[in-house]
Amino acid sequence: MEEYKKILNRRRLALVTFVLFSSIVLLFNQLYLEETITNPTVHGFQFGLLVGLEGIAIFMVIKITRTLMDERKIQLMYNAEHDERKVYIKAKAGQPMVLILSSILLFAAIIAGYYNTTVFFTLVGVVYFQLTVTVVIKMIYLKKM
Repeated sequence: MEEYKKILNRRRLALVTFVLFSSIVLLFNQLYLEETITNPTVHGFQFGLLVGLEGIAIFMVIKITRTLMDERKIQLMYNAEHDERKVYIKAKAGQPMVLILSSILLFAAIIAGYYNTTVFFTLVGVVYFQLTVTVVIKMIYLKKM
């Protein structure tokens, strides 16, 4: 269990680093790039995405911190994370790879949005479609197995 505690501490450190980095990016965007942004749609999407991801990261930091205080909660989190059925369903639904591809597509959408709004909306639509299909497949497998 000590090894899992180290893993949780590394996760917490990575999440805190992400929160600090994204806060700096948001502050920089609001203070310095406001006048130079050519496409307010992309700027708004970027702002909303970063704020949403920050909120999720803060929630996860709090959850991990509370878990590390109680040995029983650590065991429960470990068991939930390594549940063979859930791991199999996630793999069957293609979740690990879809999350990576969706992240790459979102990054590409933000970059492309500064040049062409149509490409931006198309890539964001593809990401939403990918994630929706993955969730539907996961729900089907959860009910089926």
